[in-house]
Amino acid sequence: MDLDLQVFKALSAKTRIKLLKRLSSRNKMPSELQKELKLSSSTIIEHLKILNDAGLIRRIETDHKWVYYALTEKGENIVGSNNTQIKFILTFITGVVMTAYSAFTLYARTTYVVFDSAIIDENISSIIQGSVSSEIANQTVPVDWVPLLILAIGLI
Repeated sequence: MDLDLQVFKALSAKTRIKLLKRLSSRNKMPSELQKELKLSSSTIIEHLKILNDAGLIRRIETDHKWVYYALTEKGENIVGSNNTQIKFILTFITGVVMTAYSAFTLYARTTYVVFDSAIIDENISSIIQGSVSSEIANQTVPVDWVPLLILAIGLI
């Protein structure tokens, strides 16, 4: 794709960028674009002419009196590349957040064990000495698979 000076001049106005974005969804008539952007028809026509001269859009005349404008391949590449980058960035950020959440959740669940205060009072000396009663040693901690699944998906 050639990006010449004329293309850069065409992209230098916010209105023309808005027109390209509006045309990315479907072909439209100038009157539709005028209503959407709330600009005069002469302003819309002037901007469409500049975009057409730059090769970013093309004019489509029908058998009727209607005239439509559509993106060219060059225009689609300019408008579409932005969407691809945004989708990639959002996907990447979502993966990082999911991974961080899962890692934190798993870490938080494994760094502490909640003991019943009665068991601690009865067995305080054995806990301090390093020998734990069978009642405490046989306690199981349930595994929550949700953070593990999120972590796996985030890493993918």
